[in-house]
Amino acid sequence: MKVRVSYSKLGKIRFTGHRDVARIWERTLRKAEVPVAMSTGFTPRLKMAFGLALPTGAESLVELLDVTLADANAYFETVPDSATWTNKTDDQKNRALISATRWIDSLNYLGDRCDEDQALKWPRNNYDVDGVELECSLIPAQIKYATYELARALANDTGAITDSTGTTGLYDEVKLGDLQVKYSKTSQAVGTINN
Repeated sequence: MKVRVSYSKLGKIRFTGHRDVARIWERTLRKAEVPVAMSTGFTPRLKMAFGLALPTGAESLVELLDVTLADANAYFETVPDSATWTNKTDDQKNRALISATRWIDSLNYLGDRCDEDQALKWPRNNYDVDGVELECSLIPAQIKYATYELARALANDTGAITDSTGTTGLYDEVKLGDLQVKYSKTSQAVGTINN
């Protein structure tokens, strides 16, 4: 999955060269332990793509950096039959991850969003699992793994999810390969709830 970072070069930092800024970002991402994908080859580097280089001394309000995250790739290194994921192009993986994330996010969850402005339903708060309060800084591993597995299924068969929303807009049943889930009408809310 790719993440676009926007940053500015103002004040004294404008005298920092483009390659120095790239090294600063690389060290920052490593120090923060962000799971960034690595390039292949003799000298692996973090997969980052910068916009055009600014002349040294020029200021900018918006500089762009694309970072490729390695969460899904790292997950599939630990599971059997990883070839059904590793044989896909980065574009296929990104499209499948976006579709899977949107589908997982369409479900209803207990608790509340941590921030009113957050785009997705996770992370959440005001709910505990087995007496442990959910942290607002974390997305549970089970949600991540479900997203990765759904992405793998979608990358291999774009029609993997078939559903019927009936006349109310609610899902009656959902199929993913051999797995089929039928929903009870009483457990679903009418319309889209995005809390």
